[in-house]
Amino acid sequence: MSSPENTPRLFVYHYEHLDNLDFVKRPEDVYNPDELEQRSATVRAALVSAGWEGDGGLGLIWLPPFVDVGVEDTWGVYLWHVKQRNNGVSWIASECPLTSWRLLQQNNPPPVN
Repeated sequence: MSSPENTPRLFVYHYEHLDNLDFVKRPEDVYNPDELEQRSATVRAALVSAGWEGDGGLGLIWLPPFVDVGVEDTWGVYLWHVKQRNNGVSWIASECPLTSWRLLQQNNPPPVN
């Protein structure tokens, strides 16, 4: 992801339902504490603005470069994810647009923050 001060907007999506979350990483395992605090505050604000109710813990999902997301062809990208507790909806924030047709079916058009 780009530096926090260079993150002008996030693409936010919701998806019903991601149930196996074994692949979700803890943000603390990826970012240092200062960077994590700033990034997670930005992500939380974008998710709430899009309709997330604020419950559940943030996690990271890494997408490898072969899924054609992001600007680099060798790094892949991290997506922020939280599963809302009361109804199981997954909320996803990304610095780049996601083009999966299944995701887009539930987000027509996807909210941009």
